[in-house]
Amino acid sequence: MDRLGTVTALAIGATAGWLFYRRRYLDPQYHICAWKLKNTADVEAIRVELATWKYRIPGILDLVFDDIHQYEPTPGLLAAYAGVNAHEMLGYTHFLIVTFDSVRSRLRYSDHPVHLEFSKLMMPSLVEDSESVISFDSTPRGV
Repeated sequence: MDRLGTVTALAIGATAGWLFYRRRYLDPQYHICAWKLKNTADVEAIRVELATWKYRIPGILDLVFDDIHQYEPTPGLLAAYAGVNAHEMLGYTHFLIVTFDSVRSRLRYSDHPVHLEFSKLMMPSLVEDSESVISFDSTPRGV
């Protein structure tokens, strides 16, 4: 390989490496949760606690917490469960979407004392079944 070919290959490799690193560690990331809360849950106290996270947990850009009040079922679900909203069928009552500035911040959040303490406080408010919480992470990508 001549010198120009070597330099070109190194430049392409460096660019690909940077793009991978950026996507993996620097791009924003969503953390999405759905909860099955008991009727007796103090939703306003949960809302107030979550509102402080933006100032107490580094890397949080935005946070949305709300009840699940409307659902647009897919055609398959609509046919299978005519007249029943999927969230009612599954029992999920509230959701949380946290936008982090990077994957690194989301990973730090998992072990952050504020998050761990909140998880302990949430336990009495959750419906007691094996699927009372679902959560997943997603890196936004263009459409």
